Formats: sequence, C-alpha cells, structure tokens
Amino acid sequence: MVGLLRPSYRQLCYLRPLLDPSEDGARQYGLPAQHPQKAFIELYVRLLCKHEPLQVNEYVERLKTGDLRLEEILPALESSGIIDAAVILMAREGKIQEGMSRLTRHLDTLEAALLGLLSAAEDSPDVANTSEASRDLVSSIQKFSRLGVWLCQGETRWVQQRKLKMKPVSRVKGNEEELSMNEMLWLELIDAVVKVTKQVSEAVQDDPEGSEMNGHTDITRLQTTVATDLRGMVQEAFTALLSATSGPRDDEAPSTDATFLRILRAFLTRASASSPSLSNLRAVL
Repeated sequence: MVGLLRPSYRQLCYLRPLLDPSEDGARQYGLPAQHPQKAFIELYVRLLCKHEPLQVNEYVERLKTGDLRLEEILPALESSGIIDAAVILMAREGKIQEGMSRLTRHLDTLEAALLGLLSAAEDSPDVANTSEASRDLVSSIQKFSRLGVWLCQGETRWVQQRKLKMKPVSRVKGNEEELSMNEMLWLELIDAVVKVTKQVSEAVQDDPEGSEMNGHTDITRLQTTVATDLRGMVQEAFTALLSATSGPRDDEAPSTDATFLRILRAFLTRASASSPSLSNLRAVL
C-alpha cells in the first residue's frame, strides 16, 4: 500500500499517524496500538530526512533500541547532513566509538568550512551575511562538542553504574595503550575540539597587518568573537572532563577509571607529535 503512494511526501503523510507517537492521528483514525515493522520505521525516517529534516532528531530520540536497523538509515541521515541523529542512534545501539569517530569527522568538516569562510571574509561584499554564516558554523561546532561530551558522560555513567574497573593489559607512561575505552573517548573529543580551536585561532592570527588596519573592523570583530567562542568551547569540554574524573574514590564509590592526568598526558603527547611548538596550544588552553 505505502509503495503505491506517489510522490514520496504522500508516503510521509500516510505513515505519520501510524508511526509518530507525537501525532494524534492514531487516536483520530481509531488505529490500534501496535508495533510496526522495522522497514516502515526506517522508511519513515528516510522520508523525514528528505522532506522534514528538522523533525528527524525529535523523532529518533523517541525510538527504542531495536526499533530500526541502523545501517538502513545511516546513508539518508548522512546525505541529509543530520549527523547528530546518526551519532545518537549509534550510541543507542552501543556503537559508542563509531559514534565518536563520526562526530570528530564532522567537526573536521565544520572546521574546514569555517576556515574557508573566514579566509574569504575580507573579500566578501556582504559582511553581515558572512558574520551570520560564521556564527552558525560556530554554533554547530559547539553543538557537536556538547554532543561529544554527552557521549563521554554516558559511557562514564555506564561504568559507574556497573562498578566496572576497565584496566587495560599494560599502562605505559605517555602511551595511548594505557587508556581504557572510556578514557579514549574523552581523549578523542578533547583532541578534536582543541584542534578546531587551534586551527581557527592560527588562521585569525596569520594576517600580520590585521583586518582592522586594513579598514575591516567588522571582520576583526568577527574573528575575535569566533576565536573567543571556540576557546570557551574548549574550556567547557575540559570542565566536563574534570567533573567526570573527579570525586570520591573509596570502596563505596565506584571508580570511573578515567583519570584526568592520564588523559591529559596522552593528549599532550599527541599534540607534541603533530606540532613541535606548543605556543599556540598554550594560547588555546
């Protein structure tokens, strides 16, 4: 029946009262409460991606584990740019590391877009639009940083609730092999948000004359705001890490096994390997 409906928006309208618990359609049409087949839920998500992408996050957050097959909707989510929904679903399916990897790749994409926008800002005929687009990109970067914090905190709570002590086979000073999976998640997130901030800060500072000296005071103000907002994001991520790795450590309080100093040491090891000079890193931190 659904397959006979064309165009696809009609399919969306047909499935909405059947599959979306936020709608009153099921009650309106006297439809029985039932567990729809996964294929219909997957089709509905793909149709939302196509016609109403802003509704996807809200819908998938109400789904339960096992309601759909992740591999069937990931291409639609990613092609529509709804990466946050993809990350949330990966986490719900227990694919925490895959979700973090997808999140950090998207941060790289947003970083490249922001750098391109800032580099062309002085030549833009419409500074107001450039500023708005830059603020939107910064907001997206901040949103995904917070989503990464949510992933890490969720894994930390999972460890705490089960009172697990996730100790790797060996712990070599300064080596990432000493980190547990939980610690590696925090390391990946911290590394990603610091990298974005460092790259953007360096790009802003690369203009030796300064935009203000060239008469572009609006651009200078934009660059300063962007750099400040991203540094605030780094501070927010480190604050979340400190909160997750601090607290009582006795026999009655389960350890998260995510020691701040161990993560920080691994982060600095990575940073020194990619950039011999840590002066810009100090400015970011």
